Amino acid sequence: MRPTPLLFAVLALAAAPLPAAEPEAAADTGALARRVEELKLESVKLARDLWLLERQLGEEENSVTVFLSLDAGAGDAPESVEIRLGDEIVTRHSYTPAEQEALRKGGAHRLYAGTLAPGRHVLEAQLSTRGDGGQRRPAAKLSFRSGEAPKTIELRLERLASGDTELTVREWD
Repeated sequence: MRPTPLLFAVLALAAAPLPAAEPEAAADTGALARRVEELKLESVKLARDLWLLERQLGEEENSVTVFLSLDAGAGDAPESVEIRLGDEIVTRHSYTPAEQEALRKGGAHRLYAGTLAPGRHVLEAQLSTRGDGGQRRPAAKLSFRSGEAPKTIELRLERLASGDTELTVREWD
């Protein structure tokens, strides 16, 4: 994180020495000293909050969004989907008939949006579909690195020439 001018100003205020007290204000010196200490503590808290906000703004490069879409001729409709990132299930969704129809008409469903720690991650997706060939459970897996740029990942249910369906996964640039 790079220091900002506001952060320096807050820290300079917190470190500023107390002005010399006037002889007639000697009784108020204790109260003034306490107030200055309170202000110093408050400025440290503000500096911390500013640091946290700057850090959150930098998390954009760690963001990951996962979508599901259907190939125009996929035929099979997803009944449910489960997304794992590492060992953690991050999304489970069961589709209504209206959502299935929206996907068939070219819609996309945002399954997950979040931030990940920088580094290598593994996304695993498992669908449950029903179509002409009965019930199927196509799956896909993708290993990717976060922290370099925002990631958009598309899961796409496609019909193969053999008539089977396949779940493909790709990263969008």
